[in-house]
Amino acid sequence: MVPESCKILHRAAIWGARKEILGIACERLLSFHVPFFLWKGADFAFSLYEDPVDRPMKDIDILVHEDYGGMASSLLASAGFKRLTPGPGLFTSGIIGETKLSKGGFLVELHTHPLYHPCILPGRIPPVSALISPRKSGGFPAPEWPETALYTLLHHADSPVLAPWQMMDVKLFSEKLNASQWEKLSYLGVRSGWGNRIAHVLEMCSAAAPEKALDVLRHSLYKRVNPSGRGTVYALGKLRGWKRLSFAASLFYRALTGRSPEREG
Repeated sequence: MVPESCKILHRAAIWGARKEILGIACERLLSFHVPFFLWKGADFAFSLYEDPVDRPMKDIDILVHEDYGGMASSLLASAGFKRLTPGPGLFTSGIIGETKLSKGGFLVELHTHPLYHPCILPGRIPPVSALISPRKSGGFPAPEWPETALYTLLHHADSPVLAPWQMMDVKLFSEKLNASQWEKLSYLGVRSGWGNRIAHVLEMCSAAAPEKALDVLRHSLYKRVNPSGRGTVYALGKLRGWKRLSFAASLFYRALTGRSPEREG
């Protein structure tokens, strides 16, 4: 049986290595003036937990301005990060909202949207380019708490299962919001068209959400989307024109070869 002290040292060593990769990625983007924000674990480890090591992380999530997605991906690739699936073409065209890279065994995900398939969101949300950063997390920029909460809750609303630490994140950041910020989050959530889904995630995570905010999010007037609307097949049906053809071609390519287009290495 491994002693607890060894487990603690192991987690600390892993976190130290991950923090180094995070620093390399962020400094690379900063040096070329690419606007970005830390998101999810990369932000929450510093902003919600007393010790960053206490927040498990499978990857490093970074939000980038939608017009800089391709540049950000290329900059990290030129700094030794390996591009993984999916390739940058689907990402830079806005068909998907994230692309993956890795370095030193650690996964970095660049996001231009909180959903993997942006087209399935029925309403509107503030784009990454409209976010402002009054917060610093680990020395790097992070969005205001209402927008951070909105992006995270939308992301979780599109996930079939949440990990325990993701549920804890929601509980912790819900305690950061004051009354006016809850009002803003409710408005943004309703405007997204997924207000009811956001309310469900908050309740599932036992978040300290005011009943007034939940009532606004759950109101039948704002249920603009079928609860089953998620996933690749649904996204394919929502896309139109060349984006639909491009996405269908990439799925066909993957089915034939077992890998995605534009994969490197």
